[in-house]
Amino acid sequence: MSDFVVAIPSYERPKELNKKTLSMLKDNNISKNIITIFVANSEQKKIYEEEIGTDYKIVVGVKGMSAIRNFISNYYPSGKKILFIDDDISRIVKGESSGMKLSHAYNLKTLATNGFNLCKKHGYHLWGLHPSSNPRSLKSSNLVTNELRYIIGALYGVINDKSIKVSLDSAEDYERTLKYYIKYGGVIRFNSYAAYTTFYAKGGMESAGRTSTKEDSDKRALARKYSQYAEVYTRGSGRTEIRLKAQGKD
Repeated sequence: MSDFVVAIPSYERPKELNKKTLSMLKDNNISKNIITIFVANSEQKKIYEEEIGTDYKIVVGVKGMSAIRNFISNYYPSGKKILFIDDDISRIVKGESSGMKLSHAYNLKTLATNGFNLCKKHGYHLWGLHPSSNPRSLKSSNLVTNELRYIIGALYGVINDKSIKVSLDSAEDYERTLKYYIKYGGVIRFNSYAAYTTFYAKGGMESAGRTSTKEDSDKRALARKYSQYAEVYTRGSGRTEIRLKAQGKD
């Protein structure tokens, strides 16, 4: 029996959840007994039950990306090991040192256990995967880092700290990364693993979808608040991105 739980926030995507994340978890031998799906309201709960049945625990939470993350944190006791997973993760992939190709990984349970164990070893409370699924990005010889590294919100684990809340819907993963890093002195990231997900998709906890305008505003607000740790820059496409500043060595 696993000593962690799986929390999946979802909104208006029951079919995608069933087809992608729940299927991926089954392929990784993650028991239904440790999975809880968090939806926005009782109407959504009925819709989800019609699609996925009653084998999974479904909890009525709140609407909004940051709001549901905070709700889940409050739902579980402090110190609980929680694996957060988005509702549209189709697979976990692992890079090779050549940077030429990816392999389909089926070891999420082991990966999560290692992530939580490394957090305990170092006194940290947050671990995650590399944000890019590009093979060239996943070839790092430094497979695990414990300095300031962006932990993407698609799939990550926390040793629950109820005092850490997020508020920037379109930059909540950066916000979480910084808050856990500042409080505990580091985060754990597996640099050769990534999760396949869908950005800017219809549905999700932001009812209108994740927009570039909202993302720009939230990222700039975060960079202003945490100027010691983060800065914004603009891609050639005009999209605003956040760059986390190096704070030390691995």
